[in-house]
Amino acid sequence: MRNPDSGQTIRDVIMCSNGDITRLPIFVTSLLLADYLDHVLNTYYLTGVDAPSYSTLAQNNWQYTWNTEYLLEEAVLVKFPGTTLIAYLSTNNTFKYRWELADVHEAVTVQAGAYPKALQVEQTWQTPITLMGLPDVKASGVAGVLSTAADLWYEPYVGLLKAQVTSALVWVPGVLEAPLTTDRVVELVSFTPGP
Repeated sequence: MRNPDSGQTIRDVIMCSNGDITRLPIFVTSLLLADYLDHVLNTYYLTGVDAPSYSTLAQNNWQYTWNTEYLLEEAVLVKFPGTTLIAYLSTNNTFKYRWELADVHEAVTVQAGAYPKALQVEQTWQTPITLMGLPDVKASGVAGVLSTAADLWYEPYVGLLKAQVTSALVWVPGVLEAPLTTDRVVELVSFTPGP
């Protein structure tokens, strides 16, 4: 994957088991929230699958829900442009992803080509977050939650075509509810079938 802002290319291993993609780096999440994060999310896979096998989805009529969990291995600073507010995603925070496929097919065109019946998947995830510098709060750090929802489009036997955030929110019960805005889109630039 290549970050067009920095020109940085990241290569990683994708793990598969019996047709399921079981370990897929969450670099896409880092790219979608790059306006707020000080660096890429470095995570360790815990449980679940990132993409069930084709046969599992077909047997369920392309209507399926599944979960994946990752552990953050390196603390990340979260910036809020235009404010003095900062937050931290601490080491050992758990990222809990929920994926939902509802048999929605849409035409998607990306640099890699046109796909007339791409599968739309709704993804939500959340992780604990510690906020610093909240007005009228005396504690040095206040626990909250960062929640994000995104739409992703996939093509069977190709992979992820496009991803974009539909909502993101930092929430501290009784103290703060701050929506984050991002217009970033991740898309497939090229695809070469394997042997």
